[in-house]
Amino acid sequence: MSEDEFVGVVTEGQSLAPPYFAYTAGTNRRQRDLLDDHEEPIHLDLAGLERSLHEEAVVLDGRSPETFASGHLRGSVIVGLDGRFAEYAGDAIRPGQPIVVVAEAGREAEAKVRLARIGFDRVRGAVVDVERVLAERPGLDLQGGYDAWAHAGLPKAFLELG
Repeated sequence: MSEDEFVGVVTEGQSLAPPYFAYTAGTNRRQRDLLDDHEEPIHLDLAGLERSLHEEAVVLDGRSPETFASGHLRGSVIVGLDGRFAEYAGDAIRPGQPIVVVAEAGREAEAKVRLARIGFDRVRGAVVDVERVLAERPGLDLQGGYDAWAHAGLPKAFLELG
């Protein structure tokens, strides 16, 4: 059996590789610092979160969908830690993009390690108290959204629904 035939037999029925695979393969070929899988990312206060957002960090919320629905940072991306976190995060965010993790206290290191395993090792920090951040800055919008649009004085239009 030729190598091509062997690869065909072994990979038959497998789905295509996720887009982040090529990025991960490239990062695995470079020399990297060892990851301390017990070291938690720094906990960010509001000022630290805003600095990270200024660096175009994506906010990745690893909490449960129920907890996310009860209060979250507008514009954050939800990918629960209790599932296929790294795989789905790799599909949802750009490789090499800085990341701020939102997680329940005690799970932020887990999120950082699982992201690092797919080469997403630019975790800038973690927010473990979303309620405090929302209380300090109720209108915080990670992507601008309607509030930023209105604040800039841009035209607004509303669509009446049924």
